[in-house]
Amino acid sequence: TGNTILGRDAFHEDIALQSVTDHVHCERVQDALSLCDTPGLLDTRHGSSWVETQLGSIASAAENGLSAVLFVVRYGRFTDADLAVFRSYVAMFGDAVLPFTRVLMVNAVGRRTAELHEELDRTCRESSSPVCEVLRLVGISSFTALGDLDPIRRAADRAEVLSFLRGMNGSVYDHDIFRLRRQSREALAQRVAQVRSSDKRLQLQRMFDLARQGQMTDVEVDAAVQHALEVQASHNREVLSSVGGA
Repeated sequence: TGNTILGRDAFHEDIALQSVTDHVHCERVQDALSLCDTPGLLDTRHGSSWVETQLGSIASAAENGLSAVLFVVRYGRFTDADLAVFRSYVAMFGDAVLPFTRVLMVNAVGRRTAELHEELDRTCRESSSPVCEVLRLVGISSFTALGDLDPIRRAADRAEVLSFLRGMNGSVYDHDIFRLRRQSREALAQRVAQVRSSDKRLQLQRMFDLARQGQMTDVEVDAAVQHALEVQASHNREVLSSVGGA
């Protein structure tokens, strides 16, 4: 996909069960535009914190913000696992990233974007496929079909993606949002660690992991942590009062 957009072979590509990219790799597309390939958000070789660090390096390097985030999935195979990755992505970057998100469905041989839109519209009217949740969040116009390695099709696909990027008209995702969300997550993790009850701390850690996966909000986790710390503080005061009374 990256090579199609670049118009040359620069990124490593392969069919594998895990991400074939183990570090951030950026290439210049045009004078004011670079394309960065990143590890998969659920890369099994590294922890999620490592992946967040990799993505954070892009956010920091993009001094003027990110023009778009290209979410790449295989055509016809948008699974629950793909939806989990997308939820993690939104949880990491925040809802503010949604207008800058483009879903690229690769290997859509024989399908053009207009045909893909018709197919998605029909699918989401007739079922609750995992892809439909993403469609509701970003809109059907954010989906693009990319075909095979035929040179003519690759040139057409490249032109379509670059047209979308130019159409952003200077709008960008503010990388400070990513940075602040990550700092907030780190602070929340430290608050979870302050809970002394091992059972309660384990429960909160599970909630924290769900928030990282986009299945809970940070606000919900923070409220649960705050309650646990208040109960802990109240218990400490009772113990001190009991000791003082003795």
